[in-house]
Parts: sequence; structure tokens; C-alpha cells
Amino acid sequence: MSGDLSADQHWYSPLYPLLLAPWAWAGISAGSLIVDSTLYVVTYFAFEEIANRFGLRRLLAIPLFIVTTLLPVQLGKTWIEPWTTTVSAALLWWSLALAARVIDEAKGDRKPRRLFFALGVLLVLIPFTRPSDVVISIFIGAAISFKLLWEIHDWRSFMVLVATGLVALVPVAVLYLEIWGPQPSPYANLGSAIGFNFAWIGWKAYLIFVEPRPWFPGESSLLKLMPWLIFGFAGSIVGLFRSHDRQLSILLFVVSVAYLGMMVSYIDLLPSGLWRFNNIHYFKWLVPLFGLFAWDLAVSLRAHPVITTCVLGTVVAVSSLSATPAPARGNRARLLVYQGRNVSFLKLYMSRTTIVDRIGVMRNFFDFHQVLGEQRRIYVNALRRDFVGEVRVGGASWSADWPKSPAGFYNVAEIQPKEFGPLLGRFEPRWSLGVPCWLPGQNCGATLSTSRQMEQVS
Repeated sequence: MSGDLSADQHWYSPLYPLLLAPWAWAGISAGSLIVDSTLYVVTYFAFEEIANRFGLRRLLAIPLFIVTTLLPVQLGKTWIEPWTTTVSAALLWWSLALAARVIDEAKGDRKPRRLFFALGVLLVLIPFTRPSDVVISIFIGAAISFKLLWEIHDWRSFMVLVATGLVALVPVAVLYLEIWGPQPSPYANLGSAIGFNFAWIGWKAYLIFVEPRPWFPGESSLLKLMPWLIFGFAGSIVGLFRSHDRQLSILLFVVSVAYLGMMVSYIDLLPSGLWRFNNIHYFKWLVPLFGLFAWDLAVSLRAHPVITTCVLGTVVAVSSLSATPAPARGNRARLLVYQGRNVSFLKLYMSRTTIVDRIGVMRNFFDFHQVLGEQRRIYVNALRRDFVGEVRVGGASWSADWPKSPAGFYNVAEIQPKEFGPLLGRFEPRWSLGVPCWLPGQNCGATLSTSRQMEQVS
């Protein structure tokens, strides 16, 4: 907000600070509240445009938007806290709204060229705000390009879209180079170092959406706090069978699935971070979209009861799968449980702990994550690969690469290996089918399955 372009003064992409700059005189709290409130309203009007295509008028769209963006309270807070996702939510929703207008062209509803000017700029600004959201720009851009070139053969509009994007890229690139030069920013480097694990997407999806316990003791899933999301999942699929606005339904489905797949596979997106550290903000643009999907499911249930019931039943059946920790039968383990000494949750969570197994050194945050559970037990969840063979706990001094990070990120006072007591058990995921764990009253993940190892030590 001070206009200082020194690299050490910037961590996230600078679009959000640029929006805050005119309000520097009011202070960071008041300035961010003004900007965030404005962006919230801007996001709503884009939401309303999509909602109209689902048959919702303003009288219904407003309460649906409010409920799906502000409840639960943890989600609502992220709309008034200074997160870059508030900017990206507005950009994403308006990109989808403009894409819907382009799709209308097949119906003879011709749109002016300024539509493609605006869309080209938005698709460039999305990754400039949050680099990981480039996947959404890619899918929207690809869908619109296909529409223009293949279906309506509008080369001029396509060229306007591309040219505008390239022009918008120039000031973005200049600002980026002025701050960081021709190299990835520290934020991008850290995200790349954390990375993704698409091979374990099923297990991670279970932890995030269905039941994180006892892998992450004391945490809650998205479906536990927002059970209506299950109808949104089903509605996103039912929309693919609609005879009207099918192309828009396909685009919304593909964008949401691609984004969910990427976020769930992101190694540092964990149940412990969703609510404790407000990482639920990653999903705040997506939750109201699933509200629209849930509404569409209710409408489709009356118009197409058979296919809607089948889809909903299938989605509920998939959510009935559970991955409970069971004693590891071989030399590989997904979860290690130690008896902890005198250590706090935050100190444990943020420490530069390393674990060495048969394959090599693994780092907290990047390869595993450790949380504090009941009876001061330490739960160490592998996130990149399983622990193999005998394991030893080490500190930051062990040979490991620790990328640059912002203050407070894995650089809180380091804990010592001696604060890890005896190893109580080694566990692996055991998949089974039963009553959905996210249903109210279900307690299927409250405690860790007992093993001989834990019984002997406890």
C-alpha cells in the first residue's frame, strides 16, 4: 500500500494491494473492509447473472448468495478479512458470467465486441491475483475459443479476445518484473515446493469433505458443517443432462471439478488448516456455485425424478466410503502416532521437523504434517509418500531444503526430537462402505482404531 516495489515488501501478487492503495489513509483494517465489501457486492451481481440462467430471480438469488457465502461463520469471516481470494472470487464469477453471455450467441443473441475486451482482461487478471487459479482461466478461455471458432465461426471476436489478453498482460508483466525480475516469486516457489499429490486424491477428498478424524483429531469436514453440499455435488452432475443451457452446465461442471481436483490434491490443504487458519477461503467462490447446483437439483427432482434420484443416490453412495486408519500390515504407513511430551499445537504444527525413513528425509509441511491429538499424542500424516521402514525424528538441522516463507509459516520456535515420545502405532488407510460419516449424529471417526502397539504403551 506504500508504493514500495521492493521484493522484500511483497509476498502475494500485487493486485489486491493495488486495490487497497487508495484507502491507505484509512488504515489497513478500514481499507480492506471497504475494498472487500465492494468486491462482495460485485461478486453478487455476477452470481445473479448466472443464477438467472438457473431460473432464480433477485428475490431468491440474494438470500441464496448470502447464506452460501456467510454461513458457517468461519466462511463468512473470510469475506471481510484481507485475502486475495476475495479479488479472485469477483474475477472468477464475472468471467463465468461473461462466458455465459458468449454462449448465448448460438441463440442469436449477438454481443458487442466490448464483451470480449472485458473477458480477455479478466482471464489475464485471474492468475495475476492467484497463480493457482490459472486452471480456471485456461478452461474458460478454451471453452470460449471453441465456441467462437468451431460453432459460430466468429474469428474477429476470437482475435479481439486474444489481443486484449495480450495487451492486458503487458502492464501485469511489467509490474511483476519490477518487483521480482525474470524469476518466480517466493510465493510461487513456496507453492511449487509444497506441490500436489494427485495419486492420493481419494484419501484427501475423504479427509476434506467426509471425515478427517482420527487422522486429524478434533477437526471437521466440509460436509459436517455444510451437509447441503452433497446436493450441490449431485446437482452439478444432473445439470449435464439438461436440454437447455447444457453448454453452460458443462463449463460450470468442468471448472468446478478441475478446481476441486487441484485444491484437494494440494499437499498443504488439510482439515487442520480449513478452520483453524481459515483456509476455507480457497473455496469461498465455489460454495455459492454449489448452492446453485443444489437449487437446480431440487428443480430437476420434479421435472426428471428418475435420473435425479439415481444421480443423488450414487453421490451419497460414494460419500459412504470411509478410509479409517488400520494398523499397518507391511513396512509402509500413512500415519505415525507418537506419545508427545510438553508441546503446544501451534509449536508442533509450525515446526521444522524432519523424519528420516528408509527412503530419505521428509519435512513437515512439505512431505508430512503433524498435529496434536488427545492425551498429548502426536499424529504425523504422510502427504507426499508413505513412511517406509524404520523412522527417526529429527530437527531442522537435518539435511533438508526449506524454501523461503512469510513470517509465522513453519518458522515458529523449533521443537526438539526429544519432545516426541515412544512410537505408539503405524497405520494405513482401510477403505470400507457404511453409513455416511458426514451425517448428523455419526461418530465413525471420533477415535483411532486400537492396535496392540498402542494398547501396550498406553
